Amino acid sequence: MAAILIVAAGVALLRVRADGEQRTADIPPPEFTGAITCTLDRDVSVGAQGVADMSFTAAGNLCVNERTLYAPHDEGRFRRVIVLGEARAMDILTIDPDTGEFRRERYPLNDEDFGAANQAVAESGAGRGCDGEGASEAVARRNETLMRFAQGEPSQRLVWRCEARN
Repeated sequence: MAAILIVAAGVALLRVRADGEQRTADIPPPEFTGAITCTLDRDVSVGAQGVADMSFTAAGNLCVNERTLYAPHDEGRFRRVIVLGEARAMDILTIDPDTGEFRRERYPLNDEDFGAANQAVAESGAGRGCDGEGASEAVARRNETLMRFAQGEPSQRLVWRCEARN
């Protein structure tokens, strides 16, 4: 039983890319760093009126624009969950560096959930910035705590196809 757990943990930590190269699951592939341009995929997006293409920079640990750290999620994806004050909503941002997909799903929050979500953010210890011991783990814990507020279907789903310009 212990051997199975050790093997499973090893598999979870390693991903095999299409070209056969292995990398750890918590580090995006090097070709998804630097200047990234993204084109909105209107065919799969919902509620995309007025939404445009975008660009950002990504550092090796999936730090976006030198201030927003994404935490490893599942199957090589990275996630950041944010609470939006003015919109009284929560966005789940997911980046898959292997496929170049960047997805934003928005969930409206009622007053009670909005207050609780803000409290969870304040208590999480995950702030802006990408450095510091345990920053990725703090973002992952914050993400998990906030996911309980994602009720039902998102009111908006935006999907961009991204690639590095390097």
